[in-house]
Amino acid sequence: MEERELRELIAGGETMTVEFKRATTLSDLSDRDLSIALACLANGDGGVLLMGVEDDGRITGVGDRHMTTTDISRLRLEVARQTEPALQVDIAEHELDGETVLRLTVPASQIPVSVGGRFTRRGRRRDGQPECVPMGIAELQSIALTASGIDYMDRIVVGARWEDLDPAEFERFRRLARAAQGDAGLVQLSDRDIARALRAIRIRGDVEDVTLGGIALFGTADALERHLPSSRAQFQVLRGTEVVVNEERTGTVLELVEWLGHQVEQRNEEHEITVGLIRLPVSRINRRAVREAVANALVHRDYLEPGAISVRLTDTELVVVSPGGLPRGVTLDSMLEASQPRSAMLAGALKRAGVVELAGRGVEVMFEELLRAGRDEPDYSRTAERSVTVALDASAPDRAIVRFVTALDNERSTPLSRIELQVVHALRDAGAASMVDLESMLSAHASRLRGVVRRMTEAGVIEVRGSGSRRDYHLAARFYRMADEGTAGVRISDIDAVRHPHLVLELIDRNGAVTRSDVAKLCGLSPEQASALLKRMVRAGQLLQLGQKRGTTYVRSDG
Repeated sequence: MEERELRELIAGGETMTVEFKRATTLSDLSDRDLSIALACLANGDGGVLLMGVEDDGRITGVGDRHMTTTDISRLRLEVARQTEPALQVDIAEHELDGETVLRLTVPASQIPVSVGGRFTRRGRRRDGQPECVPMGIAELQSIALTASGIDYMDRIVVGARWEDLDPAEFERFRRLARAAQGDAGLVQLSDRDIARALRAIRIRGDVEDVTLGGIALFGTADALERHLPSSRAQFQVLRGTEVVVNEERTGTVLELVEWLGHQVEQRNEEHEITVGLIRLPVSRINRRAVREAVANALVHRDYLEPGAISVRLTDTELVVVSPGGLPRGVTLDSMLEASQPRSAMLAGALKRAGVVELAGRGVEVMFEELLRAGRDEPDYSRTAERSVTVALDASAPDRAIVRFVTALDNERSTPLSRIELQVVHALRDAGAASMVDLESMLSAHASRLRGVVRRMTEAGVIEVRGSGSRRDYHLAARFYRMADEGTAGVRISDIDAVRHPHLVLELIDRNGAVTRSDVAKLCGLSPEQASALLKRMVRAGQLLQLGQKRGTTYVRSDG
């Protein structure tokens, strides 16, 4: 790390992955306290600890810890000795403002790290500042099971028997699978055979063991209360700050999926949008997106955490909150690409029941459904350390988007992909955008996005104007014709009125002069539109016209 990068790190202050520690004397920071701080970082996302930097970012340096010096090898060995499992730390020495600063880097640990039996992780105080907080037994269990690849739901429940599984819940599974085209072969089987196929029970000789997943999928009310009391859901309807509906239910995963779906559907309504001669119904609350959001919450929630999943409906959005943070190894940035369910068993069961269409694609499906229905993409920004929150847009749909996308989907052999839909929405919002702007708006890898934009341009979904650094993209003209919105056309016209003269002048600076044909190609205009633009620039004193008819060229005006 260069000095500039280190100073930038210090200037950014303490974060969830950056910790400062005063270390002018050994009494400021003992080896044990240092080990606790490093274990705390390792139990989160990993990070950097800077010894010799005050909490406010002042550089005070590291004093001598080992007689007349600080022995880095000895310090590294002491941290490994204090931590369990032994923590491997990378230590680098830097000189800043005449003081020695030690940079200690630790990766995220897949196994919880303790110091003297004490487990901590990075958390936040009420004021939002980072701190080390104790890790509870439930959290430690969850992390340990995930790290070891053990599905918590696949564990045998001591004392549970076949009688703890409800025949009515097996019928619910069959009904859902038939209605949603789930696993047709499975619905023909007996209750016991279904239970074996879904690992709800396991056979050991003459012994029939019931798994926790079996209780989650088919358990009686009594079995849920005894073995899985966290299998609960809450549904609320808010009008402003007033709670008009507040209901809670304990039930199997499949029961809660049905109950929450029914609660939402009771309050759903449809908008009717005309696409050509077709009247297209668009639900206020997208059914498929809601189903995926609820199923994700039930499959990915941490059942070792107390509390219910929460579904809250307001005038503008439907919010689903799931106890437990994101599964280890999944971040908000990677969740569209990475699928790592807490319980592969539950995910597979819901797939075979037809509740979700393809295990592992829930987030992608929600994005596609909402964007295709003319709404904002799912919002995960309210996700916290111990809960995952997704908000689904339930406001009025963008009718222009719906018409345009529906027409394109009907014309193409394959529907628009998620990233293509994101490009359409981005250009709808911006009017026009450069490739750099699109990369910033969509946070997509440049190489992938460039290929998508090129294919969309070739297919006539979007158009390009300008060249080089002035190359901008906007939705095809047919979008605005289908939208039947005067303001949208004006928006593009206003942008062009400013941009086109600049493009013409730049081309003249490069080539010395331009023709009407040059301008038409440059700006994507018809010959008549190019002539009108050049005449306006002549009248404005920006250009001089040289020659007549076919030999006409235009140059910059000296005035």
